[in-house]
Amino acid sequence: MYGVYLIHVAICICFMDGIDGQPLYEDKCHVDEMSRPCNEAYSNVCVKNNPCDNGASCGLTPEGYICKCPAGWQGDHCDEDINKCDGNPCKNGGTCNNNKVAFTCSCAVGWTGTFCEVESAARCPIGWDHHGNSCYLFSKDTQSWNNSSDSCASVGASLVAIESQTEQTFIQNRLRHEFASFMWWLGGNDQFVSTDQTWYWVQTEQKINSGYTDWHRKEPDNPGQQHCLAMRKDFNYQWCDDYCPELHAYICEMTLGDLDFIG
Repeated sequence: MYGVYLIHVAICICFMDGIDGQPLYEDKCHVDEMSRPCNEAYSNVCVKNNPCDNGASCGLTPEGYICKCPAGWQGDHCDEDINKCDGNPCKNGGTCNNNKVAFTCSCAVGWTGTFCEVESAARCPIGWDHHGNSCYLFSKDTQSWNNSSDSCASVGASLVAIESQTEQTFIQNRLRHEFASFMWWLGGNDQFVSTDQTWYWVQTEQKINSGYTDWHRKEPDNPGQQHCLAMRKDFNYQWCDDYCPELHAYICEMTLGDLDFIG
């Protein structure tokens, strides 16, 4: 309420950006001597040392000052960011970005829209399984690690790189319920860079043991001899090393973003 006066009591509020859209130099707050505290306080507090943050307007009352907060801010000095991402309004794995005025959603690949609620044109090929930002193909044949890698490459994919617990759980659940193969090749190798027995994901060129891992407690058990990464049914599909020429089933992975390049 701007420029309002009660009998014998001045309660004017003089904002720096004017009253009713008018500039202050027209002195609309100055009605009588009772309003003088507003003008004096305006000069001493709001102009010389504006206590209001984030572009807020500073207003005066006889008792002190008041901050008029812009959208997205709250608090006595407009210094408390209103978290517009509470409860994460972004759907389908989207990330909420709490901006000054409003939130925005960074959508996972395959989704679009203000809330990531619209599925985009990207789809996994028929016969592939979708999880997160990737498509997965569980083979029905068995091959050596090298041939498995070549088979994945022939369809625009790579042997899978499992880089999170959610991804591991997704694959474990699929293998437990729908596939009979005893062992499955993964996209890890300890001779990718050199012969120093450092394990790498070939797909991402990242050191395996620097990120998420799910090695069985007894693995790897043959360093320098078994150079390829696999998962075993009797290990509850935890990881192990194995001889690369062995014939196992395999899992291919491609990101949804790669679908634009494989036709």
